[in-house]
Amino acid sequence: NVMIYSESDEEAEQNAYDFNFGWKMLDKANGFEKLDFLIGYFQDSYDFEVNNVNHQIWNYNSINSVVLGHASNFETRLRGYYFGLDNSLTFFNNKLRVNASVKYIPNLRGEGDGEWELRDLEFNQEGNGDGYKAALGVTVKPFEGWTFGLKVTKTDLEVDGHVDNTYMDATWYDLGVTDLDYIKAEGVDTQLLIGYRF
Repeated sequence: NVMIYSESDEEAEQNAYDFNFGWKMLDKANGFEKLDFLIGYFQDSYDFEVNNVNHQIWNYNSINSVVLGHASNFETRLRGYYFGLDNSLTFFNNKLRVNASVKYIPNLRGEGDGEWELRDLEFNQEGNGDGYKAALGVTVKPFEGWTFGLKVTKTDLEVDGHVDNTYMDATWYDLGVTDLDYIKAEGVDTQLLIGYRF
């Protein structure tokens, strides 16, 4: 009867870049403050690391301890061009503003690189997919100069049918190519906005 108890330190980091051009379709007409058509390019990267791993292995009456300074890491990059709409409406003499946007990524490119040092493995993944990002925000100006807001962003990105290349040890011996189901980034982000204009 073998039991394993593990402790480790995990670190995660996310970076996002977004560049776009907008064409004004409506401006202060039919209740819209503005309505823009967007063409842009974005990249999201996610980095996950596991460090300071301590494995306690109980094998019958003996206890073995395995300590690793750096155990594994995995980095994913999702990028591509998109088409979208961005609009806003104002109410109560500009005291209340509602913003909404949606971006569709028709040709999403995904790449992943990882290391699993427990078995000295390195692997690379790549493929294509699609996805979208949608955001809804509300801002209010209750007092002169002050702005308070809340923004919620929904992300749903998926890359499927991609290739998994696996390598063993420092000689980069190619173990072959296997299929991996998908890389998926899905979630809801919430931002609280507070501003003051002098």
